[in-house]
Amino acid sequence: QQQAAAPAAALWEAQAAAAGRGAGAAERGDSPKPTPAKPASSSLTAEADSSASALSAAGIAPAPPSPPAPPSPPPAPPSPPAPPTPPPPPPSPPPSPSPPLLPQPGVRGKQLVAGGSLVAVLALSLCGAGTLLHLSLAAAFLLVGVGCLTVEQAFRAIQHRVLLTIAASFGLGAALDRSGLSAMLGALLAELEPLLGPLPFLGAVFLFTSALSCLVSNAACVVLVYGVLKDLHDGGGLAALRPAQVMLAMMMGASASFATPIGYQTNLMVLQPGGYSFADFARLGVPLTLSTALCAAASIYSLPASWLP
Repeated sequence: QQQAAAPAAALWEAQAAAAGRGAGAAERGDSPKPTPAKPASSSLTAEADSSASALSAAGIAPAPPSPPAPPSPPPAPPSPPAPPTPPPPPPSPPPSPSPPLLPQPGVRGKQLVAGGSLVAVLALSLCGAGTLLHLSLAAAFLLVGVGCLTVEQAFRAIQHRVLLTIAASFGLGAALDRSGLSAMLGALLAELEPLLGPLPFLGAVFLFTSALSCLVSNAACVVLVYGVLKDLHDGGGLAALRPAQVMLAMMMGASASFATPIGYQTNLMVLQPGGYSFADFARLGVPLTLSTALCAAASIYSLPASWLP
């Protein structure tokens, strides 16, 4: 430590002596002589030499000069530009509908085919050429074949809720028959016949059959009511009426199921698309049923005997 502090003390003494000489010259009024400016490089060299001589006088070896810095590496070459992103593939077109099986007519031709199919189904059904189910299926296959509608549209047109409701109505009709409720209602109708008279009795048969047809299919309703009326006729009742008149009132009443949407298939077909409810059918169907029963009973009662079998 003493050896390291000796150069610093010597340097401090030299600076103090130089400051004293400057102060003495200022007191005598001597202007200091200007010293010529030395270049910065020579001053730096002198300072380095004086520092080295001071360190050597103190017995400290000067530090070796630092090695030159290695040359900086050349700059990296620029990276090649990224390849452009390919555009996304165009969306796949929607699947084309199934092609028609037969040559496809124009719009006018499709209208003629659809209308002709409906007329042909009704005419063949009236002539007894086949059942309505088989004729309707044949017409549906014809419409799909000529391209009036696709297979997908045909399947979407099937209303499964309507089919389930129709199938369930057969079970309800069987329950009314096996439980004896229909027979009890028929016996009540037979007891009313002598009290009502011919014309009101025809209206009662119409209303009874119509009310029953609103719950079960019209075919099941006719089967149930026919048995009751046949027993009533065989037992000596209906003296003032012909059997054909009572059968006409029964058949017309079975087709007048206006009060509920489950009475007939067409009621169910318009229930959902039209936004109707059970209350709508009851509000409009009950007055319509009553007015139809009055007109039907009066018309059937006034028919000439020669028009009836």
